[in-house]
Amino acid sequence: MPDLHLTLGGSTVLLLLFPLLVALAVYAYRRPDRSVPRVVRAMLLLRGAALLVAVALLVEPLFALTVRRFRPPTVALLLDDSASMTLGDAGGERRKVVLELLKDSRVHDALNRVGDLRAFAFAESLRAVDLKLQAGGERREAGGGLTPVASRLSPLQWDGNSTDIGGAFASLQERFKGQDLSAVILISDGAANVGVDAEKAASALGAPVYAVGVGDPKEPKDVAVVSALCDPVGTVGTETPVRVTVRSSGYAGLRLPV
Repeated sequence: MPDLHLTLGGSTVLLLLFPLLVALAVYAYRRPDRSVPRVVRAMLLLRGAALLVAVALLVEPLFALTVRRFRPPTVALLLDDSASMTLGDAGGERRKVVLELLKDSRVHDALNRVGDLRAFAFAESLRAVDLKLQAGGERREAGGGLTPVASRLSPLQWDGNSTDIGGAFASLQERFKGQDLSAVILISDGAANVGVDAEKAASALGAPVYAVGVGDPKEPKDVAVVSALCDPVGTVGTETPVRVTVRSSGYAGLRLPV
């Protein structure tokens, strides 16, 4: 509801003089002396009005109109859409954990209470998604069948080739430039393998980040060829040296032919 306030910044003498001039002008116009023509009295009234305006300006009146509007907080929900979310570990397949989390009625109610919730999916890049959160385990289709809510979250494909959490934060900062972003909720397995430093990008957001980790924090057993360097020109029948970098986890001391 708007509030109107009037403040006067002039001197106290002028403030006291103003009502006195008003009273004088009224008296001069309404006095019973018929010897003064009506035109003269009207001119005196106009001069008095001009003097009143001058005094009113000297007292420096300031009208302030305050309008209070409630704007719900804006919260960004970041969902990891990379292929690593399809991996399984002790807690089950990671994407299924996310789906179960999103269809939980308590989570559903909490997310709907935060205010203006904006959902985004990210892998190599960030994209907005229309995530219709609904409580309950099933939804009735037009044909009469019941479909689990989890299977209806079609905006998530979990087919991204890399995970750029820092880039997602940077893109989010660009999207909400000049706006009030209250908080960020990140749901991911944390397997960032490309892009800028996620911690620095999160600090630049200017909003708190609440991370929900999915999956086993221990690195899974894996062997991967990280890079291979060799001379681009080779000769038939001649050995060519190749420098290969292999990264492994969970296979300490294991020897493998390359």
